[in-house]
Amino acid sequence: MKLGRNRITGFDRYLTSWKSVDDPSPGNFSYRLDPNGFPQILLKQGSTVKSRLGPWIGVRNGGVPNLNPNLKYTYEFVLTEQEMYCHYQFLNRSVISHLYLNPDGVVQRFTWVDQTQNWVLYLVGPSDVCDLYTYCGAYASCKISMSQVCKCLNGFLPKVQQNWSSLNRIGCVRINALGCKRDIFRKYSGLKLPDTRSSWFDRSMDLQEYPEGGGKGCLLWFGDLTDIREYDEHVQDIYVRMFDLDPGHSSRKKGKLILGLISGTLLLFLSLILMVYVQKKKAVLKHLQIRLFNSVFSGRICTSVGGSENVECSGEDPEPRLFEFATIANATNYFATDNKLGEGGFGPVYRGMLKNSQEIAVKKLSRSSGQGLDEFKSEALHLARLQHRDLVKLLGCCVQKEMLLLYEYIPNKSLDSFIFDQEQRKLLGWSKRFHIISGIAWGLFYLHQDSRLRIIHRDLKASNVLLDCELNPKISDFGLAKSFGGNKTQACKKLEHIFSAKSDVFSYGLSMLEIISGTRNRGFSHPLLGHAWKLFQEGRRIEFVDPVVSNSYNVSEIMRTIHVGLLCVQKCPEDRPTMYMVILMLGSDMALSAPEEPGFFSETKGPHANARVSQPEPCSLLMKLPRQHYPLSRRCFHHDL
Repeated sequence: MKLGRNRITGFDRYLTSWKSVDDPSPGNFSYRLDPNGFPQILLKQGSTVKSRLGPWIGVRNGGVPNLNPNLKYTYEFVLTEQEMYCHYQFLNRSVISHLYLNPDGVVQRFTWVDQTQNWVLYLVGPSDVCDLYTYCGAYASCKISMSQVCKCLNGFLPKVQQNWSSLNRIGCVRINALGCKRDIFRKYSGLKLPDTRSSWFDRSMDLQEYPEGGGKGCLLWFGDLTDIREYDEHVQDIYVRMFDLDPGHSSRKKGKLILGLISGTLLLFLSLILMVYVQKKKAVLKHLQIRLFNSVFSGRICTSVGGSENVECSGEDPEPRLFEFATIANATNYFATDNKLGEGGFGPVYRGMLKNSQEIAVKKLSRSSGQGLDEFKSEALHLARLQHRDLVKLLGCCVQKEMLLLYEYIPNKSLDSFIFDQEQRKLLGWSKRFHIISGIAWGLFYLHQDSRLRIIHRDLKASNVLLDCELNPKISDFGLAKSFGGNKTQACKKLEHIFSAKSDVFSYGLSMLEIISGTRNRGFSHPLLGHAWKLFQEGRRIEFVDPVVSNSYNVSEIMRTIHVGLLCVQKCPEDRPTMYMVILMLGSDMALSAPEEPGFFSETKGPHANARVSQPEPCSLLMKLPRQHYPLSRRCFHHDL
């Protein structure tokens, strides 16, 4: 959408209202870019200004501080010798939106939502009394969150106090007249800039040079300052010329200036010396950081040569990159709340876009997180060495200021947001659920047997499986993963449970049953595994299927999948199949053995009551336990997968 005019031909693009909802002839209201002074969008009724959007301040209009740049749309202002216009465009071309000026003079933006098949109101203006043009009068600011919305700027008082008290406000006047030699400029922050139609601005200045854009610029007003609004967040600064009430202010100011110049010169000299030292140190630390980062990702050996500042590493460079913190901060709009995708045990996850237009997901290690540097290094180490279509791809990390991991962006979030949601689960028919079950199986098979190292995920669950735009599964969150080489097929800790590839098989089987039933484990009055086992024993497996799947499934296929799921969650690890066998059983008609009793099986109604769990004997290789425990008995303990 484009609003503005061609300054050569005079062609003007603007909105007009209908005369009424039933009469499309031009009404009394218009919404257009005013060319007088510094350009700004005005809402007028005839020739009377009703509301003002505010001038462009480098990244947005000053009157709408909540419309910051984001990943949904772009908003720009162009001012050249040939034309001036505002341009608003959605980055996703499939989004349908329109701007509407109704017969009552209200500007509304509607966006079409496919899920509800309705137009949703996205923006409206004027939104409150402070949006009404010069509601408080000259030299007065309007703040909607205050009990008395209008107040005079410092150094001003109401022109007519009686009218001010009766809400008939006609503005404010100076307490002291200007005195030329004793005038100062007082700074006001967080304001919508006054009406710019009578202002002067530097026409040689680029628009991006204005303060909000990170540069410098100047707007000058020579008349009354009208239509000022105050915001809680920083919008723009304005300096108002005022009479200096302190006679000694100027002399003291000069003395402070001289002292400041002397001190500043000395500090500058010391700063230059310090800067040279710091820059050299930074270069050395950055070199060390990159080399040690590469050793973590690729498993290469790095050694010191000739002192701690020289590092040599063997092997080839890994594919993941080390990113600068500033690059990631810019990509996520400085970790803006609008870009936050969610939060897990590791910390918050943000959506971002690199300069090459590649979308990324950024996981930020929270200082309050229960996980720490070990989990960060574990995830970086394992994902850097893994490449598989059913595993989330790690693009790199950052170890400056914050601990950050960068992944490919997966648009559909996690599996649990689909299968446990009353509406989203309807999008997953049986064929799609079976596709997800198979994809997770292939991903685990790769981890257990097909990758360079044998890797145990140790935290497989629906919330750690992401779905891409085609609902293909991607296993994520390797913070608790452990890798083994040679004969190290199991890990345990004294008096605690063994963890091997069969632990992942148990988690996979549990996830299978959750996907099939659409119900979270322990969502019933008794455990999900006990419920599935009981229905299987009674020949009522069909009752376990999520009702929203309806009749869209192949009965024999879904019965077989439930059977395989119960084989995966058997109490004894030796009875559980490997992931290779799971793939064979799901993809063929081979005969299936009868499953044994599942782990955590209980016929009582309490979700934790009498769950039969026993402890194995210890072995020599130690491993830290994850939060989720798996039931074993002494008779099941051995060292084979």
